[in-house]
Amino acid sequence: MGRKKKKECRKNMRIIILLILSFVAAACSSYIEESSKQYRWEKIQGRGDGDAVYRIRVPRSWKRMPASEEAYAGYKEQANAAFYIKGEGETIRVAIYTFPSKTLEERMTVDAQVLRWRRQFNVLEPDTIIIIPQSYGGFAGVFLAAEGTLEGYGIFEKMMLGWAMNIDTEFYHVLSEIKGSEEEENYAYQMRADYTIEAIGGKDLMEKHKKDIIESARTFELIKDIPAWQ
Repeated sequence: MGRKKKKECRKNMRIIILLILSFVAAACSSYIEESSKQYRWEKIQGRGDGDAVYRIRVPRSWKRMPASEEAYAGYKEQANAAFYIKGEGETIRVAIYTFPSKTLEERMTVDAQVLRWRRQFNVLEPDTIIIIPQSYGGFAGVFLAAEGTLEGYGIFEKMMLGWAMNIDTEFYHVLSEIKGSEEEENYAYQMRADYTIEAIGGKDLMEKHKKDIIESARTFELIKDIPAWQ
């Protein structure tokens, strides 16, 4: 092949590569734009008053319920945030709880949380129980799926999807060492909290929204970065 042809070949290859990169960039941009239309980020406070500590990405169709309305609805434990997914004649409740602690010894273990969930069932179908280890966003724990009749949810069988997650021990120590104003120390106290996410609803509706619930749960994260160990 002559020099002229080699030069033309390289030029054509560059054009092809540029076209491919342009196509990929356009596709990515389109995906991000479409995703932003379907989902939104929600900020979530820790326990008590104060600035938002966490955030989670949820479908825009989910309705966030104010804490005052949650209490009126009769839920004994107030969630940091609760979202509702409406179906025909039934609703899924996705609730997020955080559990700050002053020492590692005060923390609720993941096993203890799983046992607590199991005790919420009046009748638990053993064949439906799934427990899978999880680790992301600086937290580690388990994902649980189970079906049966639940206390406070009537006589019909429900499905539960739950995440019990503990912050990494090293991160816990780092956040425990933060010194500053009362607000700064309280914020660090909230950041080192463990958390649970519970989604409960009728089996058919849960199956329909299961993918969205799982994907949303995995986006739950701290808003601020954890400082490096000093």
